This record gives sequence, C-alpha cells and structure tokens, in this order.
Amino acid sequence: MQSSMEMPLSQEVNLQQQISQENHIQKNIENFQELKNFLDKNGFRSATQEELFTITNNYTLLCRSHHFSDIQLLLEIGRPIKLQSFDGANMCRMSRGQGIRIAMEEGFAKDVRSGIKTVIVFEKSHLSSLQETLKKDDSLWLTKPKTAQVSAIGEGSIFPEDIRLLVFRIHKNLLNKSLRDDLDDEGKTFLFRSFTKKVVHYIEHTTIILLIHISTISLI
Repeated sequence: MQSSMEMPLSQEVNLQQQISQENHIQKNIENFQELKNFLDKNGFRSATQEELFTITNNYTLLCRSHHFSDIQLLLEIGRPIKLQSFDGANMCRMSRGQGIRIAMEEGFAKDVRSGIKTVIVFEKSHLSSLQETLKKDDSLWLTKPKTAQVSAIGEGSIFPEDIRLLVFRIHKNLLNKSLRDDLDDEGKTFLFRSFTKKVVHYIEHTTIILLIHISTISLI
C-alpha cells in the first residue's frame, strides 16, 4: 500500500518534466537580442514614450522588481507569481514613475540576477490584500523615507493578463559591441528598455474582412 506521504508516480513524472522545462527556460536568455526575441514571441514590443507616460501616471497600477526567471515562467507557461508580505513592503505604487525607479534601485525580489534586472508593472486584479500606504510606525520611514513614500504591501498573485509593462536594466556585457561602445562613450554600465503588450486590432480586422465580403458580393 502506498504511503499517504508519497507522491503518485504520474505526479512525480509531471513535476520532473515541469522542473526540466523551467530550467531550460531559465537558461535560455543570454543576451539582449535573445531577450527581445523572447518578448516578441510572447506578445510584447518596445513601449513608446506616450505609452510610458500613460502607464507611469496610472495610479491604479503597481510595480516591483522580480527575478527574471520568474518572468520567463510567467510568460512561457503561465505560472503565476506568488506574492507574500512576510518582510513588509514588497511593491511600489506608480507615483508618476517614482515607483519604478525605487523598485529598480531597491529591489523587493530576492535573488535578482546581476545581468538582467526586471521591474514588472501590473494590475492589482489578483491581489487578495493590499495596503497601499505604509503605517507611520513602519521602520522603513526611518531607514529609507523616500522608498517608504511609494511603497505598498500586498499578497496574492500576478497573472500574465495583469502585466502592463516590463522594464529591464541590462548589463553591458549582455549587449552587442555597438551598444556596449555607446554605453562606454556615455560612461554607463546599464541599458534600460521598456516593453508593453502588443495590441491585436480584432475590430479593424473584422471590418476589413466584412468590406472584402461586401465587395465580392457586389461584383457577382
């Protein structure tokens, strides 16, 4: 008889397959071009200045830095990011872009890679709890008041459909020679790039198909 503590063989095989798939995904990004290809494949494109302005001024959104491998798994296989608040503040309000800057500098996620650092901007649809401002007795007001001004505490999950923007800080060692030279000329070590979701114009596409259909009928 199988012990109640033992995992069924089918579940164990599925778990091993998932771990193998996750390890492959995590090791798949080695330079900036691969990053762009990965994002393009998963429905993201470079954000325009107008889009950045709109998103960073949307007070309903939140942001936090996160381990890039978790972002990969979120986009590739839809594994949601789980958020817990054991250590207090774990995300930022947008605050006209100040939240993104703080999240990039401070980092609420453990084990963030030095090569690619990611800030994810997301909707709060799947948060089970949210404290949007820190209490006055929170120690962060004493140690890092600027961080405390935009920090929040939340629990729940981030799903792929919650993502509004991905901001990357990419070390120059992951860039091609041309981009590295540009950064060296400017005395910089990191390249910053932002990506948002591609928009599929279903209504326009349907309208075009309808017009073609009407034109075909009129020619008969």
